[in-house]
Amino acid sequence: MIKQPKEKKKIYELLRKDNRGAATIEFLVGFYIMIFLLALFINVLPIFVKKQTIDYIASEAVRMAEVTGRTNSDEVNERMTQLLDTTGITLESTSWEGTEYMAAPNAEKIQINKPIKITLTYKYQLMGNRLADSSDAGVQLTLTSISTGRSEVFTKE
Repeated sequence: MIKQPKEKKKIYELLRKDNRGAATIEFLVGFYIMIFLLALFINVLPIFVKKQTIDYIASEAVRMAEVTGRTNSDEVNERMTQLLDTTGITLESTSWEGTEYMAAPNAEKIQINKPIKITLTYKYQLMGNRLADSSDAGVQLTLTSISTGRSEVFTKE
């Protein structure tokens, strides 16, 4: 068995027994991690709120189209405008692609039980300077909402 010099043993015992200030270091590390997670949560939560709002607008638009049997009716446009004004959202694009319309002369109508589909696209600015109007600051996310339904209106041909 190799014996350690007494000097080395004393230093080891001093280092092992001296735990003063350890709780302070642990608290600071934990505190900085919590602040980081809070800041991340504050920046990411609005994305989910906007996505939910866009999903709601899409489902309302499809519901109005189901009831009226048309996608370009005044009721559908009025409801979409009302929801967009209320929420303050400006959509990048709105598409009714995938909707099965009737043949002419009823080309704008949708026959009963035919599919209706709307796609809404919104650009969200993440971690940009919210005070400045520069569009190149931060990261830009594209939020897309797709909602589908079936027409509830019978149209005689």
